[in-house]
Amino acid sequence: GWAGATILLGYSDSLYIGVLALAVAGTGTAAVSIIVGALFAELYGTRNLGGIKALFAAASVLSSALGPGVSGLLLDFGVSVSTQLYGMGAALIALTLGFVVLRRQILLMQSASR
Repeated sequence: GWAGATILLGYSDSLYIGVLALAVAGTGTAAVSIIVGALFAELYGTRNLGGIKALFAAASVLSSALGPGVSGLLLDFGVSVSTQLYGMGAALIALTLGFVVLRRQILLMQSASR
């Protein structure tokens, strides 16, 4: 959701594309908020679920606080908003692929130990 939305925003300055990008991002955010609780419970169990959710929330707040400052610094150094959005989209895609690979490695390790 967010990777596609940031790349869409970087691609065009059209109001319609902006609305489409926000719809894509909102849909992705809604899906994540629904899935995260069940995913964390499945991966880590319910015993420490509150602490894990709190850590996740703290990381979200920290990244939300740092984002505008980093973006402003990049603007000061001459990096355009479009270029930043392409970079954010690429970073999100890379993180997603990294987590897919990591998850596969974890599953392989778990199946090998059985």
